[in-house]
Amino acid sequence: MKINSFKILFSLLLSTVMLFSCKKEDDIHISDLEGTWKISELGKDVKYTFNNPGKTVLVYALQTETGADTTLIRNYIVSNDKRILTIFEGDRYQKSDALYTGQYYLKELASKQMIWENTDKELKEADKTLFKK
Repeated sequence: MKINSFKILFSLLLSTVMLFSCKKEDDIHISDLEGTWKISELGKDVKYTFNNPGKTVLVYALQTETGADTTLIRNYIVSNDKRILTIFEGDRYQKSDALYTGQYYLKELASKQMIWENTDKELKEADKTLFKK
């Protein structure tokens, strides 16, 4: 009886350790990246529209006070581990033509919310929480 109780206790302890040590991969659903994401900040509305087949992103920014708007077309790639999003202008295969725009660590990507953190620690103002439109 004592050995059986020990086995049960050991199994429970092992299960608990394994449960809490698992990586939280379910925070990143890369298939949810495609579509339009919006953020409003500091007098400006910004929309990012990701097109998966072409790996392009349309960035539309509107200054809410002045009505001035800007539209940019960029390319993007996602790292193999699905954690780093790089936005750039030009051809990624021609290093001399590519103009790096930004690189972000994806902290969360789900169907309605995306949280990214700039990989350049000096640009913390670029950390964003975006919402699916």
